[in-house]
Amino acid sequence: MRYVILLLWLILGIFYYILSLKVCNNLEKSDRIISENSTKEPCPTISSCYFKWSDSIVYTSSNFKVFKDSLINLIDKNSKLRITGLYSPKEKNNSSFVNLGLARADALAKVFELPSDQLQLMNDSFSNSNISQGCFLPASKFRIVRVSEKIKEIDDRTLIYFPVNSINKLDDTEVETYLNEVANRVIRTGEKIILEGHTDNTGTPRYNFILGQRRSNIIKQYLMEQGVQEEQITAKSKGETEPIRSNDTKEGMAENRRTELRIIN
Repeated sequence: MRYVILLLWLILGIFYYILSLKVCNNLEKSDRIISENSTKEPCPTISSCYFKWSDSIVYTSSNFKVFKDSLINLIDKNSKLRITGLYSPKEKNNSSFVNLGLARADALAKVFELPSDQLQLMNDSFSNSNISQGCFLPASKFRIVRVSEKIKEIDDRTLIYFPVNSINKLDDTEVETYLNEVANRVIRTGEKIILEGHTDNTGTPRYNFILGQRRSNIIKQYLMEQGVQEEQITAKSKGETEPIRSNDTKEGMAENRRTELRIIN
């Protein structure tokens, strides 16, 4: 009888061991499925125009014409339409461009049918790198930017130009309107502003460094008068050390006399 009981205990032990293995395997499989589903990103919301994965052909929705006309109507002689094509580094680039972002920006420019002097084409990568390859991609951003003799928005910064030897903000509504918009934005969002004053090479390096700082300070002072907190603004000078054009011509010197404004998080 003793051996029969021991045999029964042995059989029951083996049975429970096998059962526990199955339960553990099922739990691991369930955890793996949950983990995989938790990292899968939903497809982005599609708006007026979009693209397929690894493709630069523009697809448009029924409201694209209204969207397109609304942007075109905002362009005047002192502004351009900035089209930023977005791309993922995971996409295959079969275009003749450096990346799909530029290819998409170029394709959108053709759809908008605007002259080149009213366009500014750029590219950027998606902030979300986990977009599914099966998704349609709203792979573009649009913005009306100022481009005039006094203000030029390029890349991630705005250039505000100054007359020869000037330390004063240009006294006109165009510059004030732009700075008012910047002030309203950063007051609302809490973003920060970096100002860099630049000069041409007229005068000594020390004088130009001081002049560049004064140009940054005058913009900072104006923004603070509009309600921006001082701790949101960093004002510094580069003097004559970072020209964007040659100082050998009057036109080049005029472009070097500037304050660069950047908005950062």
